[in-house]
Amino acid sequence: MIPRVEVRNLSRTLQEAAAPVALVRNATFSVAAGEFVAVLGPSGCGKSSLLYLLGLLDRPSEGDVFIDCESTIGLSRNERTQLRLEKIGFIFQFHFLLPEFTALENVALPMWRLGRLGHAEIVARAGALLAGVGLQADIGKRPEKMSGGQRQRVAIARCLANDPGLLLCDEPTGNLDSANTALVIDEFRRLVREEGRSIVCVTHDEGVAARADRRIRMSDGAIVGDDLKRGI
Repeated sequence: MIPRVEVRNLSRTLQEAAAPVALVRNATFSVAAGEFVAVLGPSGCGKSSLLYLLGLLDRPSEGDVFIDCESTIGLSRNERTQLRLEKIGFIFQFHFLLPEFTALENVALPMWRLGRLGHAEIVARAGALLAGVGLQADIGKRPEKMSGGQRQRVAIARCLANDPGLLLCDEPTGNLDSANTALVIDEFRRLVREEGRSIVCVTHDEGVAARADRRIRMSDGAIVGDDLKRGI
């Protein structure tokens, strides 16, 4: 199966004054279309650093990241930004919604930035995405009027605005209770099974990881386990 994202011999090292600090060490793996992968490990082990490399937010010291089989190592800053906008969606522990905008406006922002749709199409798609996560009655609310679970579902809808194939999630349920965690992970499973999207999710939660198709474990910047466990 063609990988949605692939990394080869990927490393990121910070050149500190005292000694180099290796955040990611020689990682090699791929994630297929329609696969949900959880990345686990103790705090400081390199999970988020790996995710930022996958999302082209940081540049590797060595190795390469391939998105839809295309190398990204030689891309300019503007080219990397455009590729992220077109093909990668991000969900973080904190929703990062803009407080002055409504739910619909927050979801519409990436589409306005990409500039491929007209105003009416953007509004219609934003509304449909919010309906898809059960928030059709809340499109006019601003974030402060919504619960934590609702805000995170707005963030999921925003992540899908430009129809990315790859979703990168950094502790997306870290601030949610168990009921809202279950709702978010159910939505992730739906996106994988019904829409063929690929999800890489950094998490400390073994319960969240148990719902993934596969678990990658990290320690001291290196991948120390990859169980290839198939979905539940």
